[in-house]
Amino acid sequence: MKFFLTGFSGLIGSSFRRLLNAEHQQVVLLGREKPFLNKYESYLQYDLESSFVSPVTSKDEVIILHCAYNFSSRDSYFNSRSTLNLLKAFELTQCKKFVFFSTPINHQDISNLSSYQSDKVQSESLFELDRDLILCPSFIFSNDSKSSKLFDAIKNFHIPIPIPKNSNLIFPIKVNALVHEIYFKLILENISGKFLIIGSASQSFASFLKINFRISAFEMPHIIFKITASLFKVLSFQYLALRIEGLLRLPNLQEIPSTDSVIIIDESENI
Repeated sequence: MKFFLTGFSGLIGSSFRRLLNAEHQQVVLLGREKPFLNKYESYLQYDLESSFVSPVTSKDEVIILHCAYNFSSRDSYFNSRSTLNLLKAFELTQCKKFVFFSTPINHQDISNLSSYQSDKVQSESLFELDRDLILCPSFIFSNDSKSSKLFDAIKNFHIPIPIPKNSNLIFPIKVNALVHEIYFKLILENISGKFLIIGSASQSFASFLKINFRISAFEMPHIIFKITASLFKVLSFQYLALRIEGLLRLPNLQEIPSTDSVIIIDESENI
């Protein structure tokens, strides 16, 4: 069995990369630039911005872990097209499973989706739930210095920061615990379908910042953040704009359809 991994430098992808290497799995990294390769890794050049991807061949059964997302694109359906291209690229292989990371959506309020969420909904429609795996993690974070450098920079100011006023609770998941759960309980056991994954302890965003990063926060009206997100878009800071929009649209998980299978990750395992 061979794993193909996109987004290997991102939050989820880099955690998968560490775990797969620790488990001595054969991994092919798909990306624009070749990184330093570990013992069990190889590299295949793949550009998410390309309109076409050449067919991939492999004699082994393959599992695709699609962790990449292009935040710089202004086209809300760009990434769903690139996901479709990626699916087509592996048509000649024995594709055992395609793992796609989506986002929790409140389908009762589908008109209020961000471009990021809309694209995820489009991408979900490309998959076969009896073969593929669609994962919707509720709120992922990491305490390592690379992933939390923004929080670390904020913490150095020693002043409270503004956050959107939002009554919905979040269910944070440490990224290593998330990846561990997916790999050992879903991928190795060959489970397919769509899963909403939540943390075991609910809390407000303010308490999350205080507990995990020792950052104090105060609430401000949504309109302030909507204006800030629009300004970031004008300045082409798409990543920051989408992150702000994500905070404004934190879903109430009790309103997510109960037809989704729910996995609760117990953070007490300290993975």
